[in-house]
Amino acid sequence: MAILVHGQLIVSSKAIFTGVDNSDPNASGPATFSDPRNHATAAASIIELVSKQTDFKPKEQGLDATAWEYQAFFQKLTKFPGFEQLYNNLHYLELTGKLDQLKEQISAYYVPLSGKADAAASAFVEQIPESTKPGSSGTWTLVLITIHGEEDNTISVDLSSVDVKIVVKDDGSVSLKRKQTAKLYQTVVQIDSKYLIANADKLARFTPTEDVETFKEDLTTPSSNDRNKLLKDWLFGSNHACEFESLQSKYVHRRLYPSLQL
Repeated sequence: MAILVHGQLIVSSKAIFTGVDNSDPNASGPATFSDPRNHATAAASIIELVSKQTDFKPKEQGLDATAWEYQAFFQKLTKFPGFEQLYNNLHYLELTGKLDQLKEQISAYYVPLSGKADAAASAFVEQIPESTKPGSSGTWTLVLITIHGEEDNTISVDLSSVDVKIVVKDDGSVSLKRKQTAKLYQTVVQIDSKYLIANADKLARFTPTEDVETFKEDLTTPSSNDRNKLLKDWLFGSNHACEFESLQSKYVHRRLYPSLQL
C-alpha cells in the first residue's frame, strides 16, 4: 500500500465475489457464524463492520477516500482472529505508460483465487477513469477486494492493490505516467470456520449481518456515471431521472441566457 509523502494520493476500490455462495439469504445473528454454509455472509459482514469502524466507505466517499482510511481498514481486517493468512506478496511492475501493458503486468503476477488473472487485471485497470477533476495527479491506489467461496464452504478473502502514478491534465483527461515502477500487493486470508463457530454468539452480538451483494455495493467506488445516478436518486428518487435532466437543462439555459426566465 502506498504511504503519502509528497503529492496527491487517491484510493479507488472494487469489491467482487467469485465461486459459490451457499448462504441462507434469511440467516442472521449467531447462525451467520455457527453454520459454515453462511460463511460467505459472515465474511461480508466482517468486512462491512471493519469498513465502518475505519471510515473506509468507497460507495459514499467516491475518490475522496484516502490512503490513511484504506490502510487502517487493511490493517484491522487482516488482524481479525478468525482469519488465517495464506500468503502476502509484493511485486514491482515496470510500466511504459500504456493501460494495456499495465493489465499485462498485473496478469503476469496476480494469483487469482479462481479463473484467470486477466479478469482481476481488468477490474484494476477499469477503475482508472478517462477523466476526473483536475488536480488529481499523483499516486493512486487501486483496490480489489474479493470474497471467494468453494463448494465445501471454504471462504477466502483477497485484499489486493496496485499503487500507480496517474497524470491528470488541466482539462481532466487521465493517463498513466510514463516509465514508472508500480507496486502490486496481494494478501489472501481464509476463514477459520472453527473459530467462527466457537465464537458465533459473541461475533453476532457486535457484527450486523450484511450479505455479499451489500458488500459488493458498499466497497466499490462509484464511476462518474454511477455518481450522477446517485445524485438523481437522492434528489428525486429512482423513478424521476427525467426531472433531474430537466433541472440540468434549465440550469445550463440560465447560465447561457440569464435574462430569460423558464
